[in-house]
Amino acid sequence: MKKIRVGLFFLVVLWLGGCAYAPGAEMPEHVPIPVPAPIPQSDLSEQAQTIGRGRPVGESGMVIAPRYRGGLYFNFDNGILTVLVLPGAMEDEASATAIHEMLAMGIIVREVRFTHVALDAAARRLLRGAFDMGATGWSTCTVNNHIAVTINPYTDAQRELFMYFLQREGLEPDMFYLRPAITEEMQTAREASVAAAAASPRDILPVAGEVAASPTGISFALENRTDYNFYHGCPWDLAHYIEGRWVPVPFPPGRGGGPWTLLLYTVPRGGTSITYHIQFEWLFGELPPGRYLFIRQGWLGERYPHRENTYAVVEFILE
Repeated sequence: MKKIRVGLFFLVVLWLGGCAYAPGAEMPEHVPIPVPAPIPQSDLSEQAQTIGRGRPVGESGMVIAPRYRGGLYFNFDNGILTVLVLPGAMEDEASATAIHEMLAMGIIVREVRFTHVALDAAARRLLRGAFDMGATGWSTCTVNNHIAVTINPYTDAQRELFMYFLQREGLEPDMFYLRPAITEEMQTAREASVAAAAASPRDILPVAGEVAASPTGISFALENRTDYNFYHGCPWDLAHYIEGRWVPVPFPPGRGGGPWTLLLYTVPRGGTSITYHIQFEWLFGELPPGRYLFIRQGWLGERYPHRENTYAVVEFILE
């Protein structure tokens, strides 16, 4: 998807993926937008540049007054340009004329409460302590005119704590939409993965040598005794043995499953050993005493007789 940036009065959104909603989260109400015919790419680019510089696009020579400009966003894939205006724009004669001309040209005009610049500024202020209040991440969503914040745990108490943080920082609560960082579906999938890992054979990728574990990290070596390369990414997980079964180690407030890079690693076949040094304090904090299972999910390739996921697991005990 090609995007271009427009400066001065308007800001073009470079990434709209942050507007996606996690399953189970209630999407805020908004007014459906009629979609006009796509604007040709050359016209779209020219119109965006012109409006972004505060210049007229219609024959009247009128422009939206600066105090009503909220931003704009577009992409070349669907040929749609959307201009955001603040309340009162249609009551200003010059702004209303400019808006009607834009609509006639196939440009969408939406009324919003907050400018994109204001949303960006509020998002930057979250760095002052939002993670300590349960936020695992956030993104500015121009389409729905808010900042989407993921919270863990998604409880009434944690949400109230986060709202207190917003008030303490002098931020407008209506700018923010809270959603769970870990949904029920995600938790169920994690529990299933832990169960599958715990039940998997441990002689395919056994531990080679001693395991050195502490409340904040672990060092070990894996040996690939198969005739197939073992491929894995960066993600890993931890399970805790409680009351006769393995369960996922819970994430502390403000943490929840990442971020992970998309790098691919290989443990070569034929008895090759690879040593790993894993720090997990950043994701789980310090672990209390107990019996644990380090889990890394991977794949032995298409030629392996059992083509489903393969797990490398390392059991360790903290006294």
